[in-house]
Amino acid sequence: MDSDFYIFLRLYIFCISMYFAFLKYKGGDLNSAFLFVFLGIAFNPFISLHFSDDFQNVIEFFSAIFFGYFSYKEYRKLRKVSTAV
Repeated sequence: MDSDFYIFLRLYIFCISMYFAFLKYKGGDLNSAFLFVFLGIAFNPFISLHFSDDFQNVIEFFSAIFFGYFSYKEYRKLRKVSTAV
């Protein structure tokens, strides 16, 4: 993978994770906020943490699952709100 794209991707995931962590903390969901902070730290492009390849693959796999689950959950909330109106 191109290194510039990989740096951009890490920056994007970091920013989105911190934004969602803030929203979840503000909403009172501390468990999700903690997981988003962990993902933000793991994908931090400014102070890069170097993990073994196996552990990095596990982090990437579980972050994809977590973002997918979070997106599905938020989509269901938005759909309930739009059908209620």
